[in-house]
Amino acid sequence: MSRDSNKNNEKAEIKKNTSAQSNEKKMLEQILEDEFEDLLHANRRRRPDCVEHEEMKVHKRKKDEQHDDCCCPQKGATGATGATGAPGPRGATGATGAAGARGATGATGATGVAGATGATGAAGATGATGATGTCTCPCSATGELVQNGGMESFTNGVPTFWTTTTPAAVSQETAQGAVHSGNSSVRLQDGAILTQTITPVNPGCFYEFSFFANGAGAQVGVTATVTFVTTTGPVTDGSITIRQQDIPTATREFNYYRILTTAAPANTTSAIITFTVTAQGEQALILDDVSFSVQ
Repeated sequence: MSRDSNKNNEKAEIKKNTSAQSNEKKMLEQILEDEFEDLLHANRRRRPDCVEHEEMKVHKRKKDEQHDDCCCPQKGATGATGATGAPGPRGATGATGAAGARGATGATGATGVAGATGATGAAGATGATGATGTCTCPCSATGELVQNGGMESFTNGVPTFWTTTTPAAVSQETAQGAVHSGNSSVRLQDGAILTQTITPVNPGCFYEFSFFANGAGAQVGVTATVTFVTTTGPVTDGSITIRQQDIPTATREFNYYRILTTAAPANTTSAIITFTVTAQGEQALILDDVSFSVQ
């Protein structure tokens, strides 16, 4: 079959289909027109005065409010307001408004309870050393006041710096076991008196008087005294008395004796220490390491 023949057949088919569609359209329009006519006849029987208005609305597709009000039913009065409906959901919170002006300052509140004490801070730097003080106390320690208290030096059989009114009863002792310290001591027989004057001595001060003693025999006793010398005369302040048979007699055994004076009287210028011995026959007191010092 030729190409032109095919085209002619296609055109004939299209024309046939188009004619059929046209016939269907005409039939549909006729059906609609018949239905509309039936509707108009029904309206003429119900409301003849509104038929014209309905026809105009169909053909013109336009409202005519004045004709509608005249020929159609009028609106009735507005009915009573219905009951308020339930509240709708809460809307979103609006944006925060601008801050208002600052109000006046309120009255000051009461003071609160004091808090706990804080930790102690670090120690500050040490201050500069102050000036050296001066001591005006008349009773400052001046050391040993007895001269040759260890009985190491003798002149003519009498200890140097010491005095005696009984030189025959006083002698140097160097025998082994008869010396407390050093190389010698002093031997005092019955009736011996040995003294030394101590200077300076300050009024109001207390003094310590002490010595070591041994008995060369059982019947030996001694009295040791301290006498303050004032401008108005001597004042005996204290004494140590050791009875016979109370002094140790064993070789190398020395007893230590000590007293503390009362305060030296006013106007005191010096002190005298004195040893007075009592003994049987050739028995004697061995004396060593005599001391006198301020306290």
